[in-house]
Amino acid sequence: MRILKINYKLNPKVSIIIPNYNHVAFLQQRLDSVFNQTVQDFEVILLDDASTDGAVEICLKYAKQNPSKIRFLEHKRKNNIAINDKPSGRFNMLYNLYSANGKYIALCEGDDYWIDPLKLQKQVDFLEANEDYALVFTNGQVVYTNTHEPSHLIYNNTSHYTTSYRVFNLPEETTDIYKLASGNYIHTAGVVFRNWIVEQEVPEYMYRVTIGDWPLHMMTATKGLIKYLDEDMFCYRVHDVGVYSKKTALQKKQMTLGQFPPILNSNYFENSVREVIETYCLKSSKSYLCTCKTGNDFQFFTDFSQSLCPKNEALNNKLLQLLDKRNQNQNKVLMQPVYLRLLKRIKQYIKNTLKL
Repeated sequence: MRILKINYKLNPKVSIIIPNYNHVAFLQQRLDSVFNQTVQDFEVILLDDASTDGAVEICLKYAKQNPSKIRFLEHKRKNNIAINDKPSGRFNMLYNLYSANGKYIALCEGDDYWIDPLKLQKQVDFLEANEDYALVFTNGQVVYTNTHEPSHLIYNNTSHYTTSYRVFNLPEETTDIYKLASGNYIHTAGVVFRNWIVEQEVPEYMYRVTIGDWPLHMMTATKGLIKYLDEDMFCYRVHDVGVYSKKTALQKKQMTLGQFPPILNSNYFENSVREVIETYCLKSSKSYLCTCKTGNDFQFFTDFSQSLCPKNEALNNKLLQLLDKRNQNQNKVLMQPVYLRLLKRIKQYIKNTLKL
């Protein structure tokens, strides 16, 4: 399925993208945090993905109250883009991106909300003054809804945290595509980026990758540098009904691996960038294989490797070597109890023989 670019007469400074699917408990706070921003030249693209929890009514309420700011769009589930033969929210995401007409795009997804009314203003001001930068992201908090874990900053150089959500080291103030190609460190709720989508289509791989944020930021990074503002400006909720939060560690690693074949099978990045992505792929593969326990887990990795096209043959061979090494180590672990029992029997036999 291809999504066509939709042109509107609006030309705001910022397009704020708010995709929604069954987030009725958090939607109002998210919308209020957006309308609390000091920047006034913005549009809100609010697209509901056929929610069944009453969220549509909240969307309609805000759209009627703010007709000059909100474009409310209702998506039918029949238009879903399937990824790995499963329905996804990718149509929602891409339709929002293609609908954005602002000079800049800000993302406020899922259960996220903004806590600093100057967030957009500071990010827009920076991009206006620094044309060689394509994206600005900020620090923010992780808030745990269903556990007793205390909230904490996402980026923090202290190492005393033991939390359900990963704590990242403070990023450098300026990074580039090579740094990003080695692994994602950008949290979507803190992002504002230049709207390059008004001039070109989103890359084909966005229709197939299992996670959308890093692949999107990678394409943005081809347009310029990345700026980090070390200011606490948003909140990210972790709770047991979150689409990503409730996944197991193995499932999350499978989603990470699912980003690589569509990107590496494409021709969007220079060879020097691809080499860094391949290194990231190998690192993620090692991590995944250490978690594998069942035949299905290993079969997933085999299918993942085989989904790489022929031009990735060298990488595919390295992946198969990792799998072979893991299988050899696994066999050693499985055979160890048998070996110990056999060794015990031999020792007992020798001992009985000496007695005779």
